[in-house]
Amino acid sequence: MEGIDGKKQPFIDLRHILEISDGTMSIVGLILNTLLLCLILFKSGERLKEYRRILLLNCIVDIIYNSANTVTRTASF
Repeated sequence: MEGIDGKKQPFIDLRHILEISDGTMSIVGLILNTLLLCLILFKSGERLKEYRRILLLNCIVDIIYNSANTVTRTASF
């Protein structure tokens, strides 16, 4: 591919970069949400008892979404 000045420009496949970053961030999200779930269940103090149900629901929904997103990744052509 040539630029405006006629010199060769490096080819950057943005779709491939997007696929790699999407897969990486999905896995990181699953790991961090699982860690958060364990912290909510076993390490939440008295001050967080009121918000425990909301935090659990949010964490579980995030885990379900990340799992579905990781499993059903579409290929870009």
